[in-house]
Amino acid sequence: MQRVGLIQTILDFIRNKHLYRKASFNKMSALYISRVLRVVALNLSSVFIYIYLYNNGSDIFEIIGFMLFYYGFRMFTVVPMGVILAKIGSRKMLLLGNLLQAPMLVLFTLTDKIGIKAVILGMIFKAFGEVSYSLAHNIIFSEVKNRKNSGKEIGFMMIFEKIAIVVTPLIGALMMTYLNPRVTIWVSSVLLVVASMPLFVIKGLDKKGYYLNFRGFPWRAYNSIFFGQLGRGFIHISSAFLPVFIASFVAVKKGGYGIVGISSSITAFFGLVVAFLTGKILDKSDCHKQRKVFKASVVLVALGVLMTGAIKDDLTIAITSAIFGFAMTIFAIVYSKGRYDAADKCGSRVLYEIIIHLLWSLSCFISTVVLYLILKLNPLDNLELNSRLFYLVSAVGVLSMLFITFPLYRKKELES
Repeated sequence: MQRVGLIQTILDFIRNKHLYRKASFNKMSALYISRVLRVVALNLSSVFIYIYLYNNGSDIFEIIGFMLFYYGFRMFTVVPMGVILAKIGSRKMLLLGNLLQAPMLVLFTLTDKIGIKAVILGMIFKAFGEVSYSLAHNIIFSEVKNRKNSGKEIGFMMIFEKIAIVVTPLIGALMMTYLNPRVTIWVSSVLLVVASMPLFVIKGLDKKGYYLNFRGFPWRAYNSIFFGQLGRGFIHISSAFLPVFIASFVAVKKGGYGIVGISSSITAFFGLVVAFLTGKILDKSDCHKQRKVFKASVVLVALGVLMTGAIKDDLTIAITSAIFGFAMTIFAIVYSKGRYDAADKCGSRVLYEIIIHLLWSLSCFISTVVLYLILKLNPLDNLELNSRLFYLVSAVGVLSMLFITFPLYRKKELES
């Protein structure tokens, strides 16, 4: 009874904050529950997948090859999945995204039986699943947010995610290290199915018949947003490659699971500390100050990526993870606030998200090509030094996001 009372108190607190006033509390709470369960499932094992492949015989270049295949294939899934979403609605796409990623995890555990085919099939399921879920998630939250309080709303969303991420990677690392890694991955796949269950019971957020307005889309006004996706690609690939980098050059004798788990938890913890405060401050700031915060957050993220390339022991991993968690959370909130506002103003929300996802996948592919070329061409005659060089190049690439000018943060907004 005490546990039920505590949960009800928490739910009442959230309800009283009037989050997401364009959707009922029950619908949004179901989405939150599903989202948190998904985050738990993926952070329990997905963050360790590349280490798992590395420890089971794949070398760095094979793993980069898998990444190239994934992001290359992902580009071709965006448009058809976006068209399907426009017809069947976002809720069903969230459901589809979870259900498609469950077999992805299971397939990775079959590499010793069917070899590279298991990884390729897993990457295919991963591409369809992640694109389906991400498109739907961003469309739903851009629709239901309250513009005046969107920073606080995004902050709350991230708080729930960070709470899950703080603990889950540590549990996953322990299970990976002391139990069978396959069991951990299977548990994650089951949790992804469980995360789908709340989506069966909610209705009313299933808008269908989205119109893809190509002719009336503000292409020129949104050029900087599209160009800035290049920087997001470097952020993602520098993070995706980090577990392999740690396992190969920093924690060689430790297997990598524990260090990566601790790093992920530290990043999430410091993100949790600033999430709500950042969103609340942004909502009370004018467009000029918000634009400055966005620019500063990009520089901080670039600094975090640069420092990642310099990690050499547990202490530097902890310090870098803390800085990166702080910077990424501020960036994610201010970026999402501008991104969702731009979705409101473009005239075709689904087309906007299709373009964003397509260019993000392309930027990840380009960033992975850069990683491959730096390691393959071997300019510093040392695989470790070349890996560190990639983080320097990535930090420069991240700065391309300084050119992004969201409508919300432009000077014209100050005059209106």
